[in-house]
Amino acid sequence: MRTPSRRMPKFVPRPVTWAGWLVQIGIIAAIVGLIWSAPKVLWFVPIAVVCLVFEISRRKRRLKALAAARPGESICNFAREFDFRETDTWIIRAVYEQLQAHLADDALAFPLRREDHLTKTLGIDPDDLSYDLADEIAAALEGAVPSVAGHRLVNLRLVFWTVTRGRGGEGYGASLRIRAATEPL
Repeated sequence: MRTPSRRMPKFVPRPVTWAGWLVQIGIIAAIVGLIWSAPKVLWFVPIAVVCLVFEISRRKRRLKALAAARPGESICNFAREFDFRETDTWIIRAVYEQLQAHLADDALAFPLRREDHLTKTLGIDPDDLSYDLADEIAAALEGAVPSVAGHRLVNLRLVFWTVTRGRGGEGYGASLRIRAATEPL
């Protein structure tokens, strides 16, 4: 019998590596250097911060109004909207939980529906989700040991990934290149 999706292990994001910290420090140093060398740029910073705060508060208000219009809905309602014979329940739960990371306010779950559009209804940039999914796939590959008849897996890693938008901006596609090194038994 298949393990129920509620027993699915939670995704734990990997901590930032030293290379990630180095990139962040480099970006901050570049901004400080730009402000130091051209003080006229300094007026741009408060304007950008005000615009960012305004946009974040507008998005939060819109999502709170949408959540208030859906009282009592949970993952159960979301899962019932799918035919579990055609869609794996683990996929339904994984999608719900991954979107909660982007939408949930404080500890409250956001009531998702099947017909919710990522960009139009929920205001999520699919590129943001693609970064999270690539991290999740890379983390899943770390412990994976797929078998190939007559070969032993030496190394398995995610080489690169890319996200493309469909025509009209309605659909999205992702391409992942995974490199597996094997040796014959």
